[in-house]
Amino acid sequence: MLRRGQRGDRANREDPEVPASSPAFAAQEAEAGSARDESREHAATAVLTRTRTQHGVQRDRLWKIAATSFGVVFVAEFGDLTQIAIANLAARYHDPLAVGIGGALGLWAVGGLAILGGRQLLRWIDLIWIARAAALIMAALGTVSAVHAFTGS
Repeated sequence: MLRRGQRGDRANREDPEVPASSPAFAAQEAEAGSARDESREHAATAVLTRTRTQHGVQRDRLWKIAATSFGVVFVAEFGDLTQIAIANLAARYHDPLAVGIGGALGLWAVGGLAILGGRQLLRWIDLIWIARAAALIMAALGTVSAVHAFTGS
């Protein structure tokens, strides 16, 4: 026995007078199936469009953040001790490729430690305290540098 909603249920068919075994019933079912398939296709297209849009936004956000990080690090590190040391090593060993590879790997390792360590540190310490500690350290380094600059020692 068929339950409501199953094939052959006259209450759910367009024309309840058409027998379930007739060619007309088969045509009705094919038409209904085609409409369901079309509806599913539209739903799938809508989901894909939303997904592409979401990923596009995420991709745009990713590149914006990456460009900002690159710019900040590039400006902050331009001409720092690390670059001078790498230039000296390249001049000393006459192998700029090997020195460049070693320097890049070293900087990546330090960057990775900073990212992972910073993420773990935020679990225990509030960001405001990290910023305050960094400010104190920078102020101390600035004071030491100023004293050395004025005293010549």
